[in-house]
This record gives sequence, C-alpha cells and structure tokens, in this order.
Amino acid sequence: MAVRLIRAHPTCSGLSDLVRILAFSPIEGDEIGSIDSWLSQAHPPSALNDVYAQLLRVQGARRYLARALAWLEQNVDFANNHHLLVRLIEMQPDYDLGPLVQRWFHSHPYNNGRYSVIGAQLTNQHFKVAALQRVLELLAGPRNEHTRYLFAVTIPVVKGMTEQEVRALADRLPMRLQRSLGALRAARSSRSKSYRQ
Repeated sequence: MAVRLIRAHPTCSGLSDLVRILAFSPIEGDEIGSIDSWLSQAHPPSALNDVYAQLLRVQGARRYLARALAWLEQNVDFANNHHLLVRLIEMQPDYDLGPLVQRWFHSHPYNNGRYSVIGAQLTNQHFKVAALQRVLELLAGPRNEHTRYLFAVTIPVVKGMTEQEVRALADRLPMRLQRSLGALRAARSSRSKSYRQ
C-alpha cells in the first residue's frame, strides 16, 4: 500500500516519513522505482534530508550515494543535515569529501552536530589526523557532554595508533594540546576518570 501511495503521489512532500519508513527494510523492485520517482521531484530540504540519511543506512545504500552527495553539495547550509554528512563520511566513498566537510563546518560553526561529524571523521583515514587535532582543541577547552562524547570515541582511535604515529601527531601539536593527548593515551576505557567535568 505504501509503494502504491508513493507511486501515485511522487510530488507530495508530506510523504517523506512514509518514504523513510519504507527505507527501513531492504529496498527492491517496485520500492526502488517508487522511491526514485519521489526523490526526483522538487521536495523541500527538510523532506529530502531525512530520507537520504535513512536510505544510506539500508541494504543497497550505495545506489543512492551519488544522489545524496549531489543533494548535500547543494544544501550544505541546511540546518539539520549533519546526520547525512556523518553517514557519507562513514561510507568512505570514492570521492574527496574534504571540501564539502570544510564547507559544512564553515556554515555550521555553532551546530552541536559538529561533534557527531568529528566522531565520524575519526573512522575515516582521510580525516583521522585532522579530526584528532580538532578533538584535542575541543578537549583543551570547556568540558561538557559533547567533549565527554569525543573523549570516549577518540580513546580507541588513539589506542590503535602506533608509537610512531602518536609521536608524529604530538610533534605538530602546541604544548597546551599535548596534555589532552596524554590523557587519551592513559585512558583505559570510555569510562575513564581521566576526563571529568
């Protein structure tokens, strides 16, 4: 019934929740055609953002990768698109996301979604070193729930680095950030008491 409804009303932006729900299950056959038809219409960013973010988390997600990338390039200023950017970074496409990520940070300097974006960058080899430096900058500042999250997700990244990699990172850091790096290296788990408010 959902497929028939979406196919019959591809221009209806109000069906975005239905399209997103449909994407929770593996997509095939008629579902692909109906979703593709709906995505090809001129829906507002608020409708397309959540649908793309969900589509990139299902079986066959790479089918929508290029389209989601193109959409985000055109809508990087949209307020709530960090979930989509996070997923794109995690998927590590054969595409240089660096300029897009920089544009996103420039457009959203105070968006709390930046902590999730940085967390995702830590999982991507293209961004790891820059993300680590950004994390250390934030850990050297005021402590809050967001920096505690970053501290927790960064511990395994630092633990997985070789001594040579850690030294290379430390060499490029100002002294004020080396304390944060030391705390991360000393932490034994995400429950470490090394970084408390």
